[in-house]
Amino acid sequence: MKPLTAVLTALACALVLAAPISATPQQKPDDKKAEAAGAAGNWTLSAETPHGAMDFQLALKQDGAKLTGTFTSPAGDIPVEGEVVKGVLTFKMTKAPENYPALAFKARLKDDGTMAGTMSSDSGDMAFTAKRAR
Repeated sequence: MKPLTAVLTALACALVLAAPISATPQQKPDDKKAEAAGAAGNWTLSAETPHGAMDFQLALKQDGAKLTGTFTSPAGDIPVEGEVVKGVLTFKMTKAPENYPALAFKARLKDDGTMAGTMSSDSGDMAFTAKRAR
Protein backbone atom coordinates (compact mmCIF):
# COMPACT_ATOMS: atom_id res chain seq x y z
CA MET A 1 0.00 0.00 0.00
CA LYS A 2 2.93 2.32 0.44
CA PRO A 3 3.53 2.73 -3.34
CA LEU A 4 -0.15 3.61 -3.85
CA THR A 5 -0.02 6.16 -1.02
CA ALA A 6 3.07 7.76 -2.55
CA VAL A 7 1.41 8.01 -5.98
CA LEU A 8 -1.76 9.55 -4.51
CA THR A 9 0.28 12.03 -2.46
CA ALA A 10 2.29 13.06 -5.54
CA LEU A 11 -0.90 13.46 -7.57
CA ALA A 12 -2.54 15.59 -4.86
CA CYS A 13 0.56 17.84 -4.66
CA ALA A 14 0.59 18.26 -8.44
CA LEU A 15 -3.09 19.29 -8.44
CA VAL A 16 -2.59 21.78 -5.62
CA LEU A 17 0.40 23.37 -7.37
CA ALA A 18 -1.32 23.50 -10.77
CA ALA A 19 -4.56 25.09 -9.52
CA PRO A 20 -3.23 28.69 -9.17
CA ILE A 21 -1.66 28.54 -12.62
CA SER A 22 -4.86 27.48 -14.36
CA ALA A 23 -6.95 29.98 -12.38
CA THR A 24 -4.80 32.97 -13.42
CA PRO A 25 -6.63 35.05 -16.07
CA GLN A 26 -4.65 35.36 -19.27
CA GLN A 27 -4.59 38.49 -21.41
CA LYS A 28 -5.38 37.90 -25.07
CA PRO A 29 -2.42 38.45 -27.45
CA ASP A 30 -4.26 41.24 -29.33
CA ASP A 31 -4.86 43.08 -26.02
CA LYS A 32 -1.12 42.97 -25.30
CA LYS A 33 -0.25 44.40 -28.74
CA ALA A 34 -2.85 47.14 -28.47
CA GLU A 35 -1.84 48.05 -24.94
CA ALA A 36 1.83 48.25 -25.94
CA ALA A 37 0.92 50.76 -28.67
CA GLY A 38 -0.98 52.85 -26.12
CA ALA A 39 -3.75 55.35 -26.62
CA ALA A 40 -1.60 58.49 -26.64
CA GLY A 41 -1.51 60.50 -29.83
CA ASN A 42 -3.72 62.25 -32.32
CA TRP A 43 -6.73 60.40 -33.70
CA THR A 44 -9.35 61.02 -36.37
CA LEU A 45 -12.74 59.66 -35.30
CA SER A 46 -15.39 58.86 -37.89
CA ALA A 47 -18.96 58.52 -36.66
CA GLU A 48 -22.45 58.20 -38.06
CA THR A 49 -24.34 60.89 -36.14
CA PRO A 50 -27.95 62.13 -36.30
CA HIS A 51 -26.50 64.88 -38.56
CA GLY A 52 -24.89 62.35 -40.93
CA ALA A 53 -21.33 61.07 -41.19
CA MET A 54 -18.86 63.30 -39.33
CA ASP A 55 -15.17 63.31 -38.53
CA PHE A 56 -13.78 64.58 -35.24
CA GLN A 57 -10.26 64.99 -33.88
CA LEU A 58 -9.07 63.54 -30.60
CA ALA A 59 -5.71 64.25 -28.96
CA LEU A 60 -4.90 61.95 -26.04
CA LYS A 61 -2.13 61.84 -23.46
CA GLN A 62 -1.61 58.68 -21.44
CA ASP A 63 0.11 58.47 -18.06
CA GLY A 64 -0.12 54.85 -16.96
CA ALA A 65 -3.83 54.08 -16.99
CA LYS A 66 -4.88 57.76 -16.89
CA LEU A 67 -6.08 59.49 -20.06
CA THR A 68 -6.43 63.22 -20.64
CA GLY A 69 -6.90 65.12 -23.84
CA THR A 70 -9.00 67.20 -26.18
CA PHE A 71 -11.96 66.24 -28.37
CA THR A 72 -12.35 68.68 -31.27
CA SER A 73 -15.83 69.08 -32.72
CA PRO A 74 -17.74 71.80 -34.57
CA ALA A 75 -18.37 73.28 -31.10
CA GLY A 76 -14.62 73.68 -30.52
CA ASP A 77 -12.02 72.00 -28.30
CA ILE A 78 -13.51 70.08 -25.38
CA PRO A 79 -11.38 68.56 -22.56
CA VAL A 80 -11.75 64.83 -21.85
CA GLU A 81 -10.44 62.52 -19.16
CA GLY A 82 -10.66 58.86 -18.32
CA GLU A 83 -8.61 55.67 -18.31
CA VAL A 84 -7.35 52.78 -20.38
CA VAL A 85 -7.40 49.28 -18.88
CA LYS A 86 -6.46 46.14 -20.83
CA GLY A 87 -6.88 47.90 -24.15
CA VAL A 88 -10.29 49.41 -23.31
CA LEU A 89 -10.58 53.20 -23.19
CA THR A 90 -13.30 54.90 -21.19
CA PHE A 91 -13.35 58.68 -21.07
CA LYS A 92 -15.79 61.57 -21.05
CA MET A 93 -16.00 65.27 -21.63
CA THR A 94 -15.15 67.18 -18.48
CA LYS A 95 -17.01 70.30 -19.61
CA ALA A 96 -19.35 70.20 -22.59
CA PRO A 97 -20.09 73.50 -24.36
CA GLU A 98 -23.52 75.05 -23.90
CA ASN A 99 -26.18 73.36 -26.06
CA TYR A 100 -23.82 70.49 -26.90
CA PRO A 101 -24.41 66.96 -25.61
CA ALA A 102 -22.00 65.71 -22.95
CA LEU A 103 -20.39 62.67 -24.55
CA ALA A 104 -18.94 59.59 -22.89
CA PHE A 105 -16.70 57.29 -24.91
CA LYS A 106 -15.89 53.60 -24.69
CA ALA A 107 -13.55 52.00 -27.20
CA ARG A 108 -11.16 49.12 -27.69
CA LEU A 109 -7.65 49.52 -29.05
CA LYS A 110 -7.20 47.05 -31.86
CA ASP A 111 -4.01 45.26 -32.84
CA ASP A 112 -4.01 46.99 -36.26
CA GLY A 113 -3.43 50.36 -34.54
CA THR A 114 -7.03 51.58 -34.77
CA MET A 115 -9.82 51.79 -32.22
CA ALA A 116 -13.56 51.23 -32.37
CA GLY A 117 -16.28 52.03 -29.91
CA THR A 118 -19.27 54.15 -29.01
CA MET A 119 -19.92 57.77 -28.13
CA SER A 120 -22.88 57.99 -25.77
CA SER A 121 -25.11 60.90 -24.78
CA ASP A 122 -28.59 61.34 -23.38
CA SER A 123 -29.81 61.00 -26.98
CA GLY A 124 -28.28 57.55 -27.44
CA ASP A 125 -25.17 55.77 -28.69
CA MET A 126 -23.21 56.42 -31.88
CA ALA A 127 -20.66 53.91 -33.16
CA PHE A 128 -17.28 55.25 -34.21
CA THR A 129 -13.98 54.09 -35.59
CA ALA A 130 -10.69 55.93 -35.21
CA LYS A 131 -7.34 55.96 -36.94
CA ARG A 132 -4.17 57.70 -35.88
CA ALA A 133 -4.01 61.11 -37.56
CA ARG A 134 -1.20 61.68 -40.02
